[in-house]
Formats: sequence, C-alpha cells, structure tokens
Amino acid sequence: INNTESAYNLKMTVVQDTPMVKGIIDPPVNQSVLQPGGQITGYLYIRASYEAPIGTQVIRVRLTYSDKYGADYDMFREIGATVKNVGKNFYDQGRLYYDACDYENAKISLIQAREIYDENNNILVVQEIDKLIKRMEANDKFMQGQNRFFAGDLKNAVTYYSEAKTLYTEINDCQAVQLCEDAMNAANRPLGGILGGVSGSGGESLTTFSIHTIIEIVLAIIVAILLIIIIRGKGGSGGGRKFTLPGKISRPSQQQSNRPSQQPISRPSTEPIRPIRKF
Repeated sequence: INNTESAYNLKMTVVQDTPMVKGIIDPPVNQSVLQPGGQITGYLYIRASYEAPIGTQVIRVRLTYSDKYGADYDMFREIGATVKNVGKNFYDQGRLYYDACDYENAKISLIQAREIYDENNNILVVQEIDKLIKRMEANDKFMQGQNRFFAGDLKNAVTYYSEAKTLYTEINDCQAVQLCEDAMNAANRPLGGILGGVSGSGGESLTTFSIHTIIEIVLAIIVAILLIIIIRGKGGSGGGRKFTLPGKISRPSQQQSNRPSQQPISRPSTEPIRPIRKF
C-alpha cells in the first residue's frame, strides 16, 4: 500500500479458491495500524491435493483497511496457480493396471507415483500406495497357493496361504484373512489330497490320508458290491406266479358245425291280419 497517511485495521484473506487447490496466508495478515510509507510482507501458500485437476487454478486475495476518517477500502489480486500433478497421473495409471489385474505394470506406475508423493511429504497417499502394492502381493501369494492346492502339493499350498494371510492382516482385510484360513483348513483336512489330486510334487497328498479314512472307503466299496449282488439275485430267481389257461376256445362258427341236428330252423308261418269291421 503506497499510503501517504496511516491505514487502520488491515486484514488480508483468501476469498476464492477450490477444495482441491487451497490458498493459505501464513502468517495471517491482521495489523491494526500501518504508518505512512510502511509495508506489510506476507506469504501465500498454495496447496494442491493429489486429486486436483490438471491445469491453471485461480486464487483471489482480498485486502481490507480503513483510513483515519473511518472509510473502508478493498483491494483484490488474482493469482494463477498451474497444477502439474505428475504423481496423480502415475497413480491413476497404476489403478487402471490394477483393475485389469496387470500387477506388473501396476506396481511400476504406483512406485513412480509413490516417489513423487514421498518427496512432497504426502504421507496419506504414500500409505495408500503401499497398501495397494501389498494387496497385489497378497493376491499373488493366494493364487500361487490355489495352483499348488489343485496340483496336489498341499504342503506348499499351505505355505502360500499363510504368507498371503500375513499380508492381508497388515492391510486389515478381514475377509481375505478369513478366506486364507478356510483355504488352509481345507488343505490340512485328510480328504484334501482328493480335492487337490492324488499325487503332487510335494508328496503330501497320499500321506494326508489317515487309516480310518482308508477303512471307510474300503467298507463303502464292499457295501456297494453286496447291494449289486442282492439286486441281481432277486431279478433272476424266477419266483413269479404261473397262470393256467383253459382248453382251446373254438370260434362260434365251429360251435354251430357241431350241433346234433343239421336241419335248418324253420320260421313259424304267420297269418295275414284281417281287418275289423266297424258297426
């Protein structure tokens, strides 16, 4: 302010910014009196979030003061801030790769984004990226466990499930932790070898069978064989009833030819009907 007289109640504030790009005056400018020819020095900090849109954002600053007669004055200045959020570009690209299950390229982009945010001391985004990378590692471990399980290698399957569970626990994913526990329980059950295959590179499929399990399987086979024998025996015993039919049944024409008399049957003669005379 090139004032020739004293200025009073000076105050500077930010009157226009955006939620993604904030203007902060530090230390605050709030001075009661400014002598003629005096100066006020302040700092305007611009803080952009990692979700800030790329491009130029306008921040408007307002200075208010009064003269010795009580008249109020306003002064404004617009400041343009150009946002070049390279870290967000890498982060968004990494998320796209992650959603497409392309974990290799996702890690490359996310690590580049992490370096930028770490240099700017953006701890929240760094933690979010670390969590996402750890989730991808856990997913890889779990899928390797699935592959070993269905190949019959139960020992190594449990190892991968356990490693995945540890990673999921670190990122507080309770559902994934429970899924790993269920998978480990399935691999440790006696019938896990049947579900995963009879033989495997780990050599654990056959040894997981207990003696009781083998006995139960043998008994089930014996019972099935006995049932088949019983069913076949009933079907071929010939225990059905026999029906005796009466003698040969002759046709009506044959019965007429066997009558004692072969004379034709004569019909009785009928007298003509006489008319009745009326009186």
